[in-house]
Amino acid sequence: GVRDLGDERVTADGVTVELHSAFLFAAGWQFNVTIENAKGEPIRLEGVTLTTAAGTEDGIATGPLLAIPRRTGAIGILAFPAGTDLTRPVLELRFATADGAPIVVRARLAAAIGDLPGTSPTPAPTL
Repeated sequence: GVRDLGDERVTADGVTVELHSAFLFAAGWQFNVTIENAKGEPIRLEGVTLTTAAGTEDGIATGPLLAIPRRTGAIGILAFPAGTDLTRPVLELRFATADGAPIVVRARLAAAIGDLPGTSPTPAPTL
């Protein structure tokens, strides 16, 4: 299923994550996001996790989100394994500046998407 996230925005230390939509495919959850870097230096995505009532899952990000130049943004996808239950979901993105300073952006998704356990997956698209 698809859930519109209403362009929910969360900002921490000059980095904004804007959540556009969530998709449940047979392969897992995908979140369409925009990341804006208002800092005067580039940032890199060090890791992304989704924590729910069932535990914490590591995710992956598409290439444009891995390194974001200063004062610009990138659009991409965050993906998590199939079976991830979205009860009380919290998305966490961990970034680092060029000198290694950490930036953590946390988005509590319950307000944006509610609890979505047992949502039927949409078949993954074929190319």
